[in-house]
Amino acid sequence: MGEGKRTEYNYFATFASYVRRPNGPALVPRQPQQTGSPITIVREAIRIRENDKDFDARQGDRCYCLLDVEPHDTEKAPLLNEASELAEQNGIHILLSNPSFEFWLLCHVANASSLKSLLASPQEADKALRRILGVGKRELNADERRFRTLVESAGTAASAAREIHCQHHAAVPDIRDVNPCTTVYLLVEYLLGASETPP
Repeated sequence: MGEGKRTEYNYFATFASYVRRPNGPALVPRQPQQTGSPITIVREAIRIRENDKDFDARQGDRCYCLLDVEPHDTEKAPLLNEASELAEQNGIHILLSNPSFEFWLLCHVANASSLKSLLASPQEADKALRRILGVGKRELNADERRFRTLVESAGTAASAAREIHCQHHAAVPDIRDVNPCTTVYLLVEYLLGASETPP
């Protein structure tokens, strides 16, 4: 479940059709009814998981929240800490993007591993997306077919995100101190079969 109602959901709803493998993991994207603070998103994930009769952690089912660091928002940092603690206490797995999920989308473009310059805010990441892809988050969400083009290069995006994370930020243990960066690639690699270990 993503922090926003549309972008993260639309991306993974499209991506789900690309990761159907025999005996492989299934992806079931959920659209939050409530959005807002990271704590709201984690609580929403807990509620959805508890109401899902098919969810079985003993069978390996896992619940993920995609959260944005948004380092420009000084009020968000303590909320993100609280959300992380709540998630850990309730078996929810968090994947962070700094500054925002738009950086994961940027990883899908050619030469994405060269995208190492600081992105101060989600708006700046969206401007970069618009400049490089020709469309921003609003246009992507207006025509969900555009996500198909992105998800077709999800493997390339995961490699680029891993390179940026591991080669350029390996010495920094907390992604909240690393910009630009995302750990969404860990889930994507697992779903594509490039990794046997779920994040």
